[in-house]
Amino acid sequence: HIEKYYEQYLERHLDFAVQHWKTRIKKEKTTEEKFRERPLVLRKRREHTRSLSNWPLFYYSFARDHALPNLIWNHGTREELRVALEKELREFAEGKDVRTSSAVAVSWNHAEFEVQYPSLSDEIRIGDYYLRVLLEQDGHANMEDSPIRKSYEFFNDLYHRFLLTPKTSMKCLCLQAMALVYGLHHAEIGQFNDTKYMVTMLARSTDRLERDRLLLFLNKLILERGNVREVLEGGGVLVLTGLMNLAHLHVGRATVAAATSNVIEAAPDMAEETAAAHKEWYYQDSGKNRAGPYSFKELKQLYDDGIVSHKTLVW
Repeated sequence: HIEKYYEQYLERHLDFAVQHWKTRIKKEKTTEEKFRERPLVLRKRREHTRSLSNWPLFYYSFARDHALPNLIWNHGTREELRVALEKELREFAEGKDVRTSSAVAVSWNHAEFEVQYPSLSDEIRIGDYYLRVLLEQDGHANMEDSPIRKSYEFFNDLYHRFLLTPKTSMKCLCLQAMALVYGLHHAEIGQFNDTKYMVTMLARSTDRLERDRLLLFLNKLILERGNVREVLEGGGVLVLTGLMNLAHLHVGRATVAAATSNVIEAAPDMAEETAAAHKEWYYQDSGKNRAGPYSFKELKQLYDDGIVSHKTLVW
């Protein structure tokens, strides 16, 4: 142990002896010396930055008119945007002049800037889509070219509006849009849990347009296997069978063009007389007896007189 102690002692004093005298006095370094000892940082090379956005294409599209399910852009909306921007700039300049004397920095609250488009106030919009433009594409859209994104959320928004609105016309628009969306994206949306409710609504519906829209929606619902079971368990076969004799009263029924050019069209009053001559309708009266036969025109008169109601069995 004594040898090790002397060895460490000599090593420590030898290191002190070979040190430079400036290091031993611990002189404070000057600013120039400190600056020279700083690591050298090379200046970064100047680079020309390029914008990744295609601004020429943006301005080209901005000047054109668009009528898409999620965008309606025309001369009216461009003018409304210009007026809103000029008003915002004018108000910002006025507020900046008022606060010129103060030392507080003035900035534009861009996060709360919003443009209202009065020209689009008549358009029915649900979610991010305008129903009029969307329904105009019905029959021409396919899943690959579908403009709908987040179909599950949009379908739920449509169904929510369908349940809330008291207007039959609005319900029919929602049903038509729901049929379009579900027909294109039924694999993404999955099973519709209120299929039985749709069958019940179809059985109780007394409006022709609503009835037809419900039929079209059910036609799209059965694309999903799980909904077919719900239709059968909800009595859909019985309801559809009862509606078969009303198929010719479809509100969107297509008209067949005449095959020859020399066919003379019948007058409207003659067509009504022909329809009135066919007495083929029966109904069950209050005594549960069969009443009839009646023509379709006579049956409509019975309904207007209150003798036949939507609860009456008619065949």
